[in-house]
Amino acid sequence: STVLSFPLFYGAPVAFVAEIAQAHNWVQCGAGDLVVEAGQLEQEVVFVVVGRLFKVRQTGAENAAISDIIRSEKDEFDEDEGDGDRSQDEIRAGAWFGEECLFNDGCVRSATIFARADTELAVLQTSDYHRIVRKYPQLLERHRALVKDIQSGRLRLSEIAHVPPPQRVPRTSRVWGFLRWHSRRDALQAVTAFHGVAPSR
Repeated sequence: STVLSFPLFYGAPVAFVAEIAQAHNWVQCGAGDLVVEAGQLEQEVVFVVVGRLFKVRQTGAENAAISDIIRSEKDEFDEDEGDGDRSQDEIRAGAWFGEECLFNDGCVRSATIFARADTELAVLQTSDYHRIVRKYPQLLERHRALVKDIQSGRLRLSEIAHVPPPQRVPRTSRVWGFLRWHSRRDALQAVTAFHGVAPSR
């Protein structure tokens, strides 16, 4: 599933995954609906289960105009249409965004996101994630180690960000990095479960 593809959940106990699944809020969006807006405090990770989103790095009246275009033209909206200085991107089903808020307090959204088609989202509040992960000492230790590595620059948040399928590269080595605090056996099981093939010994 989309949620289980999130690197932070690799090799997590079934009970943890079940609690995380129950903690999600499910949100339905229609084409043109505003999902998040630039300048908002980032307090949740959003998983795109079904549909497509459209990201723009601008606010105000321009966003309202884009919303109207998406709502009226739906799937026929031309990504390349515009004034040429608009930074935009499409976020498809299977993707996620907002993961930085799990590691850094005070994150502020840098882009506004609309639904480009009828979309279903699974939204995990940061507070719910931290409440649940505190129940699992090994996962809490892994999370704290990740925070230290991110703060020290040894790990980049881009290693946790979603990679669109056409640009996807093998993540086996990344997974090993996330799980290096665990035994080789546990890491092998985690990688096998999420990639279907165990890494070379």
